[in-house]
Amino acid sequence: MEELYAYAKYDETFRVCSLLCFTESSLQPEMLDGSFKLDNFTLFRGDRDLQATGKLSGGGMCMYVNTKWCSPHNIYVKHKHCDQHIELLTLSVRPYYLLREFSHILVTTVYIHPRSNYTQASETLTSHIHDIQTQSHDAFIIVTGDFKDCPRKTLLPFLHQLVDTPTRGDNCLDLLFTNIPNSHVCQKLWALGNSDHSLVYLRPKYTPMRHRKQPKQKTVLVRTPEIWDELRASFDCTDWNVFMNSTADVSELADTVCAYIKFCIDCVVPSPLVSESCSLSPPTLMRTFPGRVTGRTCEDVSWPNITTPQGVMHCLSRQECTLVSIECEAGPCRCSVCQGVEDIDDANSTSPPTEVYLIGTEMGTNWTVPPVHRLLLPSTVVAGQVFRFLLNLPTTYMYLKLAIGAQEAFLLAFHVNGSRIIRNTFLNNRWGDVEDDIPYYDFPANSEVEVIYIVRSQDYKVYVNTVFFFTFQHREPDLTLINRFETSGRGDFGMMKSLFVSTW
Repeated sequence: MEELYAYAKYDETFRVCSLLCFTESSLQPEMLDGSFKLDNFTLFRGDRDLQATGKLSGGGMCMYVNTKWCSPHNIYVKHKHCDQHIELLTLSVRPYYLLREFSHILVTTVYIHPRSNYTQASETLTSHIHDIQTQSHDAFIIVTGDFKDCPRKTLLPFLHQLVDTPTRGDNCLDLLFTNIPNSHVCQKLWALGNSDHSLVYLRPKYTPMRHRKQPKQKTVLVRTPEIWDELRASFDCTDWNVFMNSTADVSELADTVCAYIKFCIDCVVPSPLVSESCSLSPPTLMRTFPGRVTGRTCEDVSWPNITTPQGVMHCLSRQECTLVSIECEAGPCRCSVCQGVEDIDDANSTSPPTEVYLIGTEMGTNWTVPPVHRLLLPSTVVAGQVFRFLLNLPTTYMYLKLAIGAQEAFLLAFHVNGSRIIRNTFLNNRWGDVEDDIPYYDFPANSEVEVIYIVRSQDYKVYVNTVFFFTFQHREPDLTLINRFETSGRGDFGMMKSLFVSTW
């Protein structure tokens, strides 16, 4: 236990694990949980029923769930089973972040005794997994444990086995099954303590649904009041008696009028080709900017007097477009579509006003901080991307982090007590040089703060409450490695009201 405690505290592999599953724990009901506690993990036990198994000692299972991955309030024991052939412990887990194709996660740890009836044990396990699949068909299911010499061909044939390395001598006794093929990569580790079984580490490699499927193309009608007025005007000047006098019956009249209406719609209403992404989050627009926006790799749209909805729809139909700029100050309206944001100029610029819309995704709203919240970003981070945070500051501090796994590529901290804004990185397991500023205005607890990041080639440009505040040089040059956002804090009143990430 001391070795496991040290690994969980000091070893990065153990610290970032979401779940730790153990069999043959030999825990008894009279043993208190406090003796087996690990830092930042919640313990769940499935102790052996000595009377039901007819055994005198041994057996049992336990699972540790990382509190940074899932709140203890979102975990409950769904099922326990113990007989002379098999022991089962199933947890239902709803982590802070879960891909939308899954409703929750069901984790089952299994221990089959060496002298069990393997047929009976396999039937009990299969029946239990069938039951939870029927009840929760959208769940991500994990079944792991020590299966001894249970026949592999009849053992959970409807799931996918991922462990491909011997775990005890030359035998592969410890297995892991999931309902998603190739969801994890297996890596054999060392044995823990005096155990004769090696630890097995499984690292996720699952590709989300929105990244597996190619976007589909479809045509959509642009519906705006101006277009409907134009369509209505074409109907007002139509001589409907022509149709009535030239048709023989009501059916022919209906077909003729419907064909004419469709012809008018095709002539008047724009119907651009739109990329229909399989992402389950619909695109949203960001319009409020602290100054005049300069786009990256812009192209003018040759569409005279283009309206704002038409410009946005045109941008949505182009896979590389994320920014729409429409200027109507001098002469006919002009529209430009761009591949991201290069810069935001001073809000007091004398340049003519421009309507600017940034296309992106609303990642979440109204998260109470603390606790810690983690989100996988919808795409890799690239120059030209924009992040917008709207938050209520807690009484002590609040952190915003762009992370690479357990490393922090950009940390922004609001220290409310000392009225300071701190920036830093945690890369290669060590902290970088701190950058620290005292803002020219107070930000008391429970005050609303808007933070905007512009990702540029060499740095982040950061605005706080619509005012340019600082730039932060990239210390991790490969931005595509950044795949996660995290927010945390301490004190009362803290809330992440919204997080907007521009599409790329």
